[in-house]
Amino acid sequence: LKNERETTYSTYISVQNELVAAYNQLRDRRALELYGISFTEMQANYDNVNWIGNKVKLKENLEKIKLEYPQKLSEVQ
Repeated sequence: LKNERETTYSTYISVQNELVAAYNQLRDRRALELYGISFTEMQANYDNVNWIGNKVKLKENLEKIKLEYPQKLSEVQ
């Protein structure tokens, strides 16, 4: 990700948000294929202290998808 001095903060954030959304879309699609539930829902379940499922297995599944679609964004000066 590279921005110029003239780039507004709102434009920079908008682009960054779109990139993150693209990662999430890919991860959601893959999670649905593998587990029948979106990555976003899986993450929400993992973060929910009252969720009664197997958190160890859920974390393994989340990590598997993160390995398939690692979020790698870097900024160039």
